[in-house]
Amino acid sequence: MAEIMNILRADHRTMARLLDNLESQIAPLCGEAVPNYDLLNEAVNYCLTYPDLYHHPKEDQVYRRLIEKGASPDQLGDLETAHQDLSGLTHRLAQKLKSAQNAEPVHRKILASLIESFVKSYRLHLEAEDKVFFPLAEEMLEPADWAAVDAEMARLSDPLFGDRASLDYPSLYPVMLGGKAQ
Repeated sequence: MAEIMNILRADHRTMARLLDNLESQIAPLCGEAVPNYDLLNEAVNYCLTYPDLYHHPKEDQVYRRLIEKGASPDQLGDLETAHQDLSGLTHRLAQKLKSAQNAEPVHRKILASLIESFVKSYRLHLEAEDKVFFPLAEEMLEPADWAAVDAEMARLSDPLFGDRASLDYPSLYPVMLGGKAQ
């Protein structure tokens, strides 16, 4: 298996854990408990940076290679549009979260609903990629294709697990390593 596939699959596992942590904040938002806004902010910030700037462009390169190899968009779905849609949803979530924290008249249940929609949409997207896109890429692409993808995409590390992770994501980093969100 190509190294980029290992990276993409690891990214999906990381994203699944992040979604679990986001989901853990829905109940506090719907009840009387105070949600962990630091965790929410860091999770949303991560989603605004890593998937959009690093992960999805790698997948988009693989997608384009598959199309060049004869895969049909009907087989694959419109991955690039799906990535744009997720980015738009992430930006809406970031705005709603910012509004909720700045005491604008945003109902916490609306924020909880948006988080729930975000988590559901992302999980469906990850599942589709894991079950259709990734297996097709592994089947159709050859070593030269993978080398070309690697050459097109500089090796970028996940900022949630890099050298600065504990500084850039002080609330999110520990829970992503297996701790519990508060």
